[in-house]
Amino acid sequence: MAMAMAALRREGRRVLLNTPSPAATMAALSRAASQSQIAPLGARSISTQIVRNRMKSVKNIQKITKAMKMVAASKLRAVQTRTENSRGLWQPFTALLGDAPSRKKASMSY
Repeated sequence: MAMAMAALRREGRRVLLNTPSPAATMAALSRAASQSQIAPLGARSISTQIVRNRMKSVKNIQKITKAMKMVAASKLRAVQTRTENSRGLWQPFTALLGDAPSRKKASMSY
């Protein structure tokens, strides 16, 4: 009963302390419960706020991800350019030495 009265007080309604009967009290509580389910005009539900905050978070994460992709792409281009420029240095060595076979371990059989 105390919780019901606290709910009524939160809604800004006056609570009569000397209620005539328990049936009248239950009727008042049921009316308050049915009216509290309908939100007043202009009030935004908490779940709507949560969804909006989540949407903002997702957009911010998308921006961060896009920036990270751009940084990675620029680093990749720089590495590719350095690799292409260094090919001119290695081609004479490979022409001179050819494909050198790898050294194999001699198997020791007795």
